Amino acid sequence: MKEQTTQAKGAGFIRRFPRRKLTTVVGVLSRGKYNIVPCLEIGEGGLQFQASEKHLKGGLVVANLFLPKAHFLAVTAEIIYAVQTDSSGRSCYGVRFKNLSFESKRHIRDYIAEKSAAEA
Repeated sequence: MKEQTTQAKGAGFIRRFPRRKLTTVVGVLSRGKYNIVPCLEIGEGGLQFQASEKHLKGGLVVANLFLPKAHFLAVTAEIIYAVQTDSSGRSCYGVRFKNLSFESKRHIRDYIAEKSAAEA
């Protein structure tokens, strides 16, 4: 399977996998604190979430979430970027998965492939 390469606007990195919006919450364990935050997007290589807590670029987190159709995912991820999104101090964080199992990759790939016509 050929990887998709996309240049993100102004972020300075290349996205290798397609993503899909995911409106759910993700549990993020970082530096001994666990927070439940909104998940914005997910792809085979990582995900994006929004949080008011500050996370350091290059830092490791443990992310826990349920994909639609009840697949639980727990994975270690590295913070790749942070973008402040509003005046309240919330930021969007992009993470790259570090130890994603083959089964979890397959579930994410299936979820992305199920895009509805409204999302396309």
